[in-house]
Amino acid sequence: KPGVGLVVNLAEQAAGSITAAIASAPYQAKIFASPLESAPATVDGWGEPIATANDSGPGDVTASFAAGTRHVLVLLVELAPDAACENPYRGQIAELTVG
Repeated sequence: KPGVGLVVNLAEQAAGSITAAIASAPYQAKIFASPLESAPATVDGWGEPIATANDSGPGDVTASFAAGTRHVLVLLVELAPDAACENPYRGQIAELTVG
């Protein structure tokens, strides 16, 4: 599995920025953007990331997306260990801000 994430569907094609507040750590995250009418069904369908980040502590990941963007994917590719989780890993996105 290449990761777990959230897709943000914009009401219309636009340019702007997205900030993901990552609450779990360590983490590795990638942000992708797509101009297609429907969001890509696979990670490969998103193309190259517009931003990547990794950190040993919680933090914000911000990316700007170009005019014509219709969908944005925030993908966690490394999750933090969590003894309370059956998996035993858990990723937490505390907040997404689109502007």
